Amino acid sequence: MILHKKTLLTAILSLFFVVLVPHSTPVIYADQASKVISISVAGPAKALKPKQTYQLKPDVVTVPQDSNVKISYSSANTQVATVNKSGLVTAVSPGKAIIYASSGGKSTYAVIKVDSSAVEFTTGLWVEKKNIKKPKEQLLTEGAVYFKLKGFDNNVLTGHFFAVSAPPSNRIADIDIKIRIKNGKGSFSYTDDGWGNSGEGTVEMKGSTLEFIFKETQSDSGAMWRLGTHSFTLYKSES
Repeated sequence: MILHKKTLLTAILSLFFVVLVPHSTPVIYADQASKVISISVAGPAKALKPKQTYQLKPDVVTVPQDSNVKISYSSANTQVATVNKSGLVTAVSPGKAIIYASSGGKSTYAVIKVDSSAVEFTTGLWVEKKNIKKPKEQLLTEGAVYFKLKGFDNNVLTGHFFAVSAPPSNRIADIDIKIRIKNGKGSFSYTDDGWGNSGEGTVEMKGSTLEFIFKETQSDSGAMWRLGTHSFTLYKSES
């Protein structure tokens, strides 16, 4: 009888021990439970103007429904449009940019167009900012670099680039410009910068400025200048 009592007591203690052992269950976090099924996003219906912004609002289908998931953004052409981590697009210069939105291994894109016709590149004299307040006569007599914009129609930029050296020489570089602008940029070539240098150049639209970059391919040993890079703003409009 005593043996049976001991056996019964051992069984009860064993059962009690099993009950006290904690049962481990897997923890499922919210981000692990969410699965992105698809993502889509639409760009603006109309072309943006430089400096104009547009907020992207991606449509993300998840399981469970309406789960909070992280979305990342990137621009394939930051010279035309940029995007921040919140999906706010900022137009930079004329052209077309692809903005990507990605989440949970799925991705999509929106096409952002920046309209060149919205840029106020009016005809007239364009000068470097340091000369913006100088009288026109002073620019011509004391020496300066400037651009005479004749027209900007159908994405074709025409005009004359001038570089006037200081007295007493007042040597002049007169380079005729007629180029097609694509994605805010255009390229040209020149045969004489006033000192016999020749080469290639680019024009880039940056907001309300025009940036010229000259790269010599053939130089004259007696040349007294190198044109280099020049950024212009509108000095006087003729339109």
